[in-house]
Amino acid sequence: MPRRHRITSATDHERIIEAYRAEQDFLVVAAALGVQRTTAYSIVRVYQRENRVEAAHAGGRHKIIDNETLDLIVMLLEANPMMTLREIKEEVMDIFPTKPHFSEVTLSRYLEGELISLKMSRDSPAERNSPAVKEARHAYATWMLATGLQQQLVYIDETGFNLWTKRTYGRARRGERVHRTIGGQRGRNMTVIAAIAEHCGILYHEIHYGSVTKEVFSDFIASLAETQDPHLF
Repeated sequence: MPRRHRITSATDHERIIEAYRAEQDFLVVAAALGVQRTTAYSIVRVYQRENRVEAAHAGGRHKIIDNETLDLIVMLLEANPMMTLREIKEEVMDIFPTKPHFSEVTLSRYLEGELISLKMSRDSPAERNSPAVKEARHAYATWMLATGLQQQLVYIDETGFNLWTKRTYGRARRGERVHRTIGGQRGRNMTVIAAIAEHCGILYHEIHYGSVTKEVFSDFIASLAETQDPHLF
């Protein structure tokens, strides 16, 4: 069901800006006031640019992308942040064929106005936020607060290294490229596994070349247990 647009009062403007100044989630405040996300972003953007809290007087040139279209664009990106400007434009034109057409440059400008920018994406495993994983996190947090913090905890983690390193940036005259001489082969990937305790520092560590499998990790746990005094934990 399409949302009804209304004029945001001066009081709502002030409360949203107050939340932003206090480094709170101004979107939560806006939702409680019945103010749309796009309107809240616009209020904050105006405050950042002009240090102005009150709403501007009515008038001005006609908006190429109206609030209804902008709401749709924001929802499309929330559902799929990997959409390109062209894909967004085509999707909007399919849903609102009678709306004014706009260019990708105009779309980009409006997105910047909504504090939406192009960023490098990061992979997120599909199961990371599944109900089962969330339940396991909750159970672990409950145990940690009730029992875990009263014990001597040992933290175990692994990280990968590559011994074949190089500097990315160099200096050269204007108009000339920076070249570096490198070998024909890269170095071997190395993985470091370490066990660390709060009051003891590094308890034990191993270096492995290649990937760390379940068997390697199990052997690490067994070796760690052999090197430590069982009465300490």
